[in-house]
Amino acid sequence: MGLLAQANEDVLLSMLDARRVMNGKTMLRPGLEGGGEKGGGGEQLAKSEGVGESKGNLPEVDTGEGGRMGNGWSIGPSKRGVPLGLVARLATRDDLDSAMREMEPPLLRPDMPRCHAEDLRVPLTFREAKQSEHSVQFMDAAKRERIDNCIKSKLLFDWKVDAFGFPTKAKARLVARGDMQKEYIDFGDLYAPTVASSSVRMLAALACELDLELCHFDIDQAFVRAPLNENIFMRMPEGCGALSGKIVQLNKSLYGLRQASREWYALLKKCLLALGFEQCMADSCLFRFVEGGEVVLLLVVHVDDIFAVGTKERCDQFGKDLGEYVPVKSLGELKWYSGCYYEGDREAGRMTISQQTYTEELGERYGVEWGGGIPLPTTWKLWDFDADEPSVEHPFRALVGSLLWIALLTRPDIANSVRAVARYSGAPKLIHWKAALSFLGYAVRTSSFGISFQRGTVSGFSLITFVYADYASRAADRRSESGGVVMCAGGAIAWFSKTQKCVTLSTTQAEYVAMADMGKEILFLRQVWRFMLPKELRPCIPLYEDNEGAIQIAKHPISNSNSKHIDVRHHFLRQLVDEKEVEIIHVASQYQHADSLTKALPEREVVFHRDYVMNLK
Repeated sequence: MGLLAQANEDVLLSMLDARRVMNGKTMLRPGLEGGGEKGGGGEQLAKSEGVGESKGNLPEVDTGEGGRMGNGWSIGPSKRGVPLGLVARLATRDDLDSAMREMEPPLLRPDMPRCHAEDLRVPLTFREAKQSEHSVQFMDAAKRERIDNCIKSKLLFDWKVDAFGFPTKAKARLVARGDMQKEYIDFGDLYAPTVASSSVRMLAALACELDLELCHFDIDQAFVRAPLNENIFMRMPEGCGALSGKIVQLNKSLYGLRQASREWYALLKKCLLALGFEQCMADSCLFRFVEGGEVVLLLVVHVDDIFAVGTKERCDQFGKDLGEYVPVKSLGELKWYSGCYYEGDREAGRMTISQQTYTEELGERYGVEWGGGIPLPTTWKLWDFDADEPSVEHPFRALVGSLLWIALLTRPDIANSVRAVARYSGAPKLIHWKAALSFLGYAVRTSSFGISFQRGTVSGFSLITFVYADYASRAADRRSESGGVVMCAGGAIAWFSKTQKCVTLSTTQAEYVAMADMGKEILFLRQVWRFMLPKELRPCIPLYEDNEGAIQIAKHPISNSNSKHIDVRHHFLRQLVDEKEVEIIHVASQYQHADSLTKALPEREVVFHRDYVMNLK
C-alpha cells in the first residue's frame, strides 16, 4: 500500500477501470460515458486503456527504472511491468474513491466533518475559506458553484449594411445562452420599457412643425456597458483564443442575457438624469432638457438608439456630453429606425415615414409582386368556410405577423383587414391564406405610401381624433368593432382597430364604448403632448363622432332603459368631457375617417379616408 500511495491519479483511475472490467461491469467512470474520446462501453474502454479484446490479458504497469514505481508510470503492456489487475486487487475501495475525488471534485463530494455544524467555524472571506482546516470542502463547493451555474455562449456572425443594402463590414458578436439561466439565481426582474410608436411619430411631427433637427445617435456595444448585479459564470466558445473553453465570471452585462435590456436601460437612464434630463411619466423612454424655463431638447430612447429633437448645436453638445459616460456615435439626420425610412424636406416643411423596402422584401419572400386597389373587397366573407376543411400548411402566422408590423407603424389603411384575418391564426383555411396574400399584394402595390406630416396646417400641432364602431359585425359572438385615429400636423400619429371586449345591445352603446376606448388613447397622448410643450395652453381635444345618441350619453348623465346597463368603466368619458379635456363634436358619416378602421368599404371611400389619414397629397 505504500507503493500505491506514490502512484499518480491516472494509474489509480486505470486500476478502477481494470477492476470493473474484471468484475464484468459495464459502468464506466465519469467522463467516459457514451461516444466520447474514450467512451462507448466495455469494448471501447478495453481498446482505449490497452485491455486485450480476445485474449483476456490485462495491461501492465511499468515500474520504471530500478523497479521503483513513481509518477512516471505508463499504462500499457511492458515486459518488466506488474500486472495492472494485481495492483487493482491490492488497492482498496477507499484508495480508489479518494483518487476519484481528487481527479473530478465536481462529480463526487468530499467527506463531511464528523461533528455538529455548531462546532465548525464559518469563514467570512475566500482567503479564510482557503486557509481553513476544511478548505477541501469549501474549495469543492466553490468549484461546484461555478460549474453548476455556468451557462454556455457562442459567436454570432453577420454583415453590417448601409442604407442601400451594401455590406460595410463583417460583424462577430459574443452572446450568452440566456435560455440556460436559472430564475431567481441568474436573474430577477426582466422588464425593460420600450418607446411607444405613437411617441416616435409625435416627435417627428413636432420636428416637422417647428422646423427642428431630428438627429440619430447610436450607442456602441450598448449592452456590455451595464454592470451586473448577479454572479454569472459562462464558458467561452471556440474562437476566443486562450480563453476558449474556459469558465469566466461576467463583470458586465452581455448580449443574450435575460436581464441585458433591463440593466442597459437602468444605466442609460442614470446617465441622462445625471446630465440634467427629466423623464416623462407617461412614456418612460421620453426625456426632455429644460433650460431657462424652456424645453430645448427632446429625446426618445429605443434600446441603443436615441433620437434627439432640437437645434443642431444642442444635439451635437448632447452627443459630446453623453460620450463622457458611454461611447456614442452620431449618425446625423434620422433616416432609418425599426425598418422605417424617415424622409424629410425642410424647405417644403414635410416629413414622411414609410416602409417601402421592408414591404417589397416581404413580397419577394412570399412571391407576391402586385395586388388590388383596396386591401379587403366588400365581397370577401372570411367567416364563410367549411369547418371540416383542413388547415393550410403555409406560413400563415409568419405572414400575418409581418403584416401586423406594417399596419402598426406606417399603414393604418390595412389595419382593419389584417385584424380581421389574424383572428383565424389558430386554424387558418385556404380563404384566409389567399386573403393574407391579397393584403400583401395591396401593400406591395402601394409600398411608397407612408404617414406624412406637413408644417403650417390649419390644426398645427394640436390633436384631432375620429372614432367609429361597426355594430355586431363579428359573426361568431356578435361583438362590435372599434376604430379610431388621432391626427397631428396633418398626419396620423396613433390609430387602433380592435374588437370590443363586451357585447353591446345597440349601435349607440357600441359607439359609446368606442369613444371610451379613444378616451384611453387621448389620456396617454395628452400627457406626452404636455411633456413636450409644457408652456402651451391646454386646448380641448376634439373627438368627432357621428352617433347623436352616444354623444348625448357622453355629455349628460342620462340613465334610462337604453343606457342603464352600460358598464360603469366606460363612463370615465363623461369625466373627460366635464373637465374640458375632450369635446365631442358630431360629424357627418361620409367624413368619419375612422370608418375604414372597422369594416370593408368600396374603393372610392377607402381612397378618400386613406388619403386624409395618411396625408397623401
